[in-house]
Amino acid sequence: MERLTTSQINDFNNPLAFAREREARVGQTQSETRETQNFRTKDREASFRLVTGATKRLDTLKSNLETMLDLSRSGERIRGDSFKRDTIYGKLRSLSAGFDQVVDSVRFDGNPIFSGNKLTLGMGAGSRPLSLETSKLFTYGEDALNLSTSSETAELTVFETVDDVILNQNSSSTGITLSGASYIEGSNSALELDNTNYKVKILFTGNDSAVELRDRTGALIERQEGINLSGEGREFIDFDVGVQLQIDKQPVLGALDELDFTTDDPIEITSSILYRRLDSHTLRNDDSQTDTPDGASLLFEASLGSAAVGQLSVSEPKLTPSTSDSNALESGFYNMNIEYRGENSYIRLTDALGRIRGFKFGVDLTTESTSIDFDGGLSVTVTNSGRSADGSLQVPIEYNRRPPAIEAFDFRQYTQQIEAAMVLIDDELAQMAETAAQIQALNAQRNPALQANGMTAASLSASSSLNILSGGKSGPILINANTSKSLAQAADQIFATTTAFGTQANQTPEQLASLQLASAVNILS
Repeated sequence: MERLTTSQINDFNNPLAFAREREARVGQTQSETRETQNFRTKDREASFRLVTGATKRLDTLKSNLETMLDLSRSGERIRGDSFKRDTIYGKLRSLSAGFDQVVDSVRFDGNPIFSGNKLTLGMGAGSRPLSLETSKLFTYGEDALNLSTSSETAELTVFETVDDVILNQNSSSTGITLSGASYIEGSNSALELDNTNYKVKILFTGNDSAVELRDRTGALIERQEGINLSGEGREFIDFDVGVQLQIDKQPVLGALDELDFTTDDPIEITSSILYRRLDSHTLRNDDSQTDTPDGASLLFEASLGSAAVGQLSVSEPKLTPSTSDSNALESGFYNMNIEYRGENSYIRLTDALGRIRGFKFGVDLTTESTSIDFDGGLSVTVTNSGRSADGSLQVPIEYNRRPPAIEAFDFRQYTQQIEAAMVLIDDELAQMAETAAQIQALNAQRNPALQANGMTAASLSASSSLNILSGGKSGPILINANTSKSLAQAADQIFATTTAFGTQANQTPEQLASLQLASAVNILS
């Protein structure tokens, strides 16, 4: 199997790689386009072609599982080689995503047949129809194959239009940039944005700025006020619609000294974001495990001083993107120690063992509200209510961030899950074979002359040139790669060698290329 580059592995293990687009808002079930009573074939020939076509697709899916099984068993033998582990995990993700694509694309009358549907197979005039109930063969979802999980998320892309560039030409002196946007899990699903572009308008007035989110027509969706965009660093703004914006602050020294925002108008900076609703795709290990939601909280309220002499307090601990993997905080308990020295205060963040995990010095805490961002993925807000005297404040924080799925992945357990999935595929194949035999037996009763000549199956396939099932071609399983062009290229490399059919193993590149070319022709009869 071809070796992947580091960038290709990162693409395959990107949390949003292989994600599927969704139309419904978070928590809303997408309505079915057709009712199950429409799943009905008109005669024996159509019924036979549906069953034999479905059997071919099941053979493709089983072969794909066999390839995944070989990979998972290889992963069991890896000891201490993270590159090989990441490679195999990425390939398993891509193969499972390709598996789901085939399951979804094999359709009768516009509906996927391998999704737990009931089909009525017509046997012609004077014959009672047969019933066929298929299993759910997706890798995710209830009563399915239990090979992956799917959760509702979204991808946000920040970009600048020509209008943004023109409007921002006179705003470069602020050093304010919208550098990132991300989805907030657990937000109000009723307010979720649609799949389209939006405008972000930053109204800069120093430590009392505002940020607005508007639709393409300019209508205001949500506004956040009282944001401190003075100084340097990063600021994170959460919106009720489920969006977190990251703003970088690198002001040009002295550029804003002559502005008085009590009389001058705010400086406006605009950017654009593209919002895409997605369902994530992650390999699943343990069906019984429950994920603790991401988040940070104070173990108890802590403050320095009192209302009479001035008070310093900490609030709003929240997760933020980590600047690098090396300094990313792990889930656990932390202690934040603030040494208040007015404009030259310093802050230490230590873990449960007393090791320093974050340090900020020369921090001006004399302002009413100051955002402190530890690069490891935690930020807090320090509020000063008239405090001037020096002092120390300790704040205990509980921090939880789910690790990447690959870190806790158990290849041995996944091997067992694939083996269980293959048993379900075998059961489905047995059901199809039994149904096909019933159709042939009935056809033989209706056509005794054909039975004598051994032409029963041929007569049922006489109109095989007419396609009855769509999708699920016999060539390499292609995936819907939403991450980047390089991801799609890496997928092509994988599926040129990691094929849907076991018969393609150990073949030359020329033979594989010939098979892939032949897959453009729909073989379903």
